[in-house]
Amino acid sequence: MKFKMINNNNSIIFTKETEEGHKICTCGISIDMKSRSWDIKAWYTVKDFQHAGHGKETLRETLAYCLSTYGIPDAVYYTWNGMNEYVLEWIEQHFDAICICPIAVQKNQADDDWDSHIYKLDRDKLLKYFMFR
Repeated sequence: MKFKMINNNNSIIFTKETEEGHKICTCGISIDMKSRSWDIKAWYTVKDFQHAGHGKETLRETLAYCLSTYGIPDAVYYTWNGMNEYVLEWIEQHFDAICICPIAVQKNQADDDWDSHIYKLDRDKLLKYFMFR
């Protein structure tokens, strides 16, 4: 397995691939320099590779790069794509994810507007979980 990284104007994308170049997992983090915040976006694992730790490993690699390049953020967000509810449950369980959208407009379908799927994470718990603190 190997990782590929792209940094396109503070939009970081890490992809984990097999030695043959088949994508297993992708994690993207958008960096907002003004607010010193990160938004974890486009984090997914190919179905045949789910529940094997590839997603966590890819997220950790992406976070490590962001920390070494941008320093510790003031805030970290996760934009859930409305699929694979177990991922959202894991994020809520480990990082105290709280939806920043008012309860009256929160939605739970993949075709909802993205603003209803943005969760603020406990930055310190996130960094501690991946052993950065």
